[in-house]
Amino acid sequence: MLLPTTLRYLMAAGIALSAAPASPTWGQSGPPPTTANVVRLDVLSPFVLNMGYNLFANRAFVFPVLVSYERRVGNRWSLGFEGLVNGGVPDEKLVGATLSARCYLRRDASLSGLYAAPQLAYRRVSSTEILNNTIVPNPVVTSGHRLGLGLLLGWQQPVGRARRVLLDYAAGAMHWTPFGTDDVTGLLPPPYPAGSYDRASRVGWWVDGRLGIGYRF
Repeated sequence: MLLPTTLRYLMAAGIALSAAPASPTWGQSGPPPTTANVVRLDVLSPFVLNMGYNLFANRAFVFPVLVSYERRVGNRWSLGFEGLVNGGVPDEKLVGATLSARCYLRRDASLSGLYAAPQLAYRRVSSTEILNNTIVPNPVVTSGHRLGLGLLLGWQQPVGRARRVLLDYAAGAMHWTPFGTDDVTGLLPPPYPAGSYDRASRVGWWVDGRLGIGYRF
C-alpha cells in the first residue's frame, strides 16, 4: 500500500509543478509584457567607435545618430527600419537608412532573446581627401551612393522591473556595392585628371555592429 500511495503523491506534485509559472530569468522580474513595438538608439558609434577619434584627432567633432524602430509581425519575426545621420568621421560622412527583418530563436511575443537579422541598407558617402602635393592644398570630395546586404547576429535583453527597457547587442558583416557613378569635385587641371583621386570608399566587405538602448511598448 505504501508504494501506490507514494506514487500518487509524486504524480500530484508533478502536476502542481508543471502548472506553476516559470521562474524569471536573469534581468527579469515577471512575465514579459505584451508588446509589438520597439524604438532604439545606438550608442556604439558615438561612444565607442568614435570616442578615440573625437578625443584625439585634431579635426571636427563627430556625433553619429542611429535610431531604429522594430515592429513584431509574428511569434518569432519582426520588421525594422533604421535611420542614420551625421555618421562616419569628418573625412568620410555617412547618411542612410536600413530595412531589416529579425528571426528570434524563442517562440514568444516579447521581442527578446537571440536573433538573426538580414539587412538591406543604403548609404550616401561623402569622402574628403586633402592633396598636399599641389601648389595650394586641394580638398578632393568624392560623393556617391552605396547599397549593402548583410547579416547581424544579436541578443536583445530586457532590464529593470518593468522589463520595458532593452539592451541590444549585435555583430555581423555587410557587403557594399557602388550604386551609380561617384561625383568628384575639387580636382586641379592636368596633370591631375578627373577621377585620379576617387577613393571608392565604403566598397566590399565591412564589419558591422550595434549596441543599442531601447524601449518596447
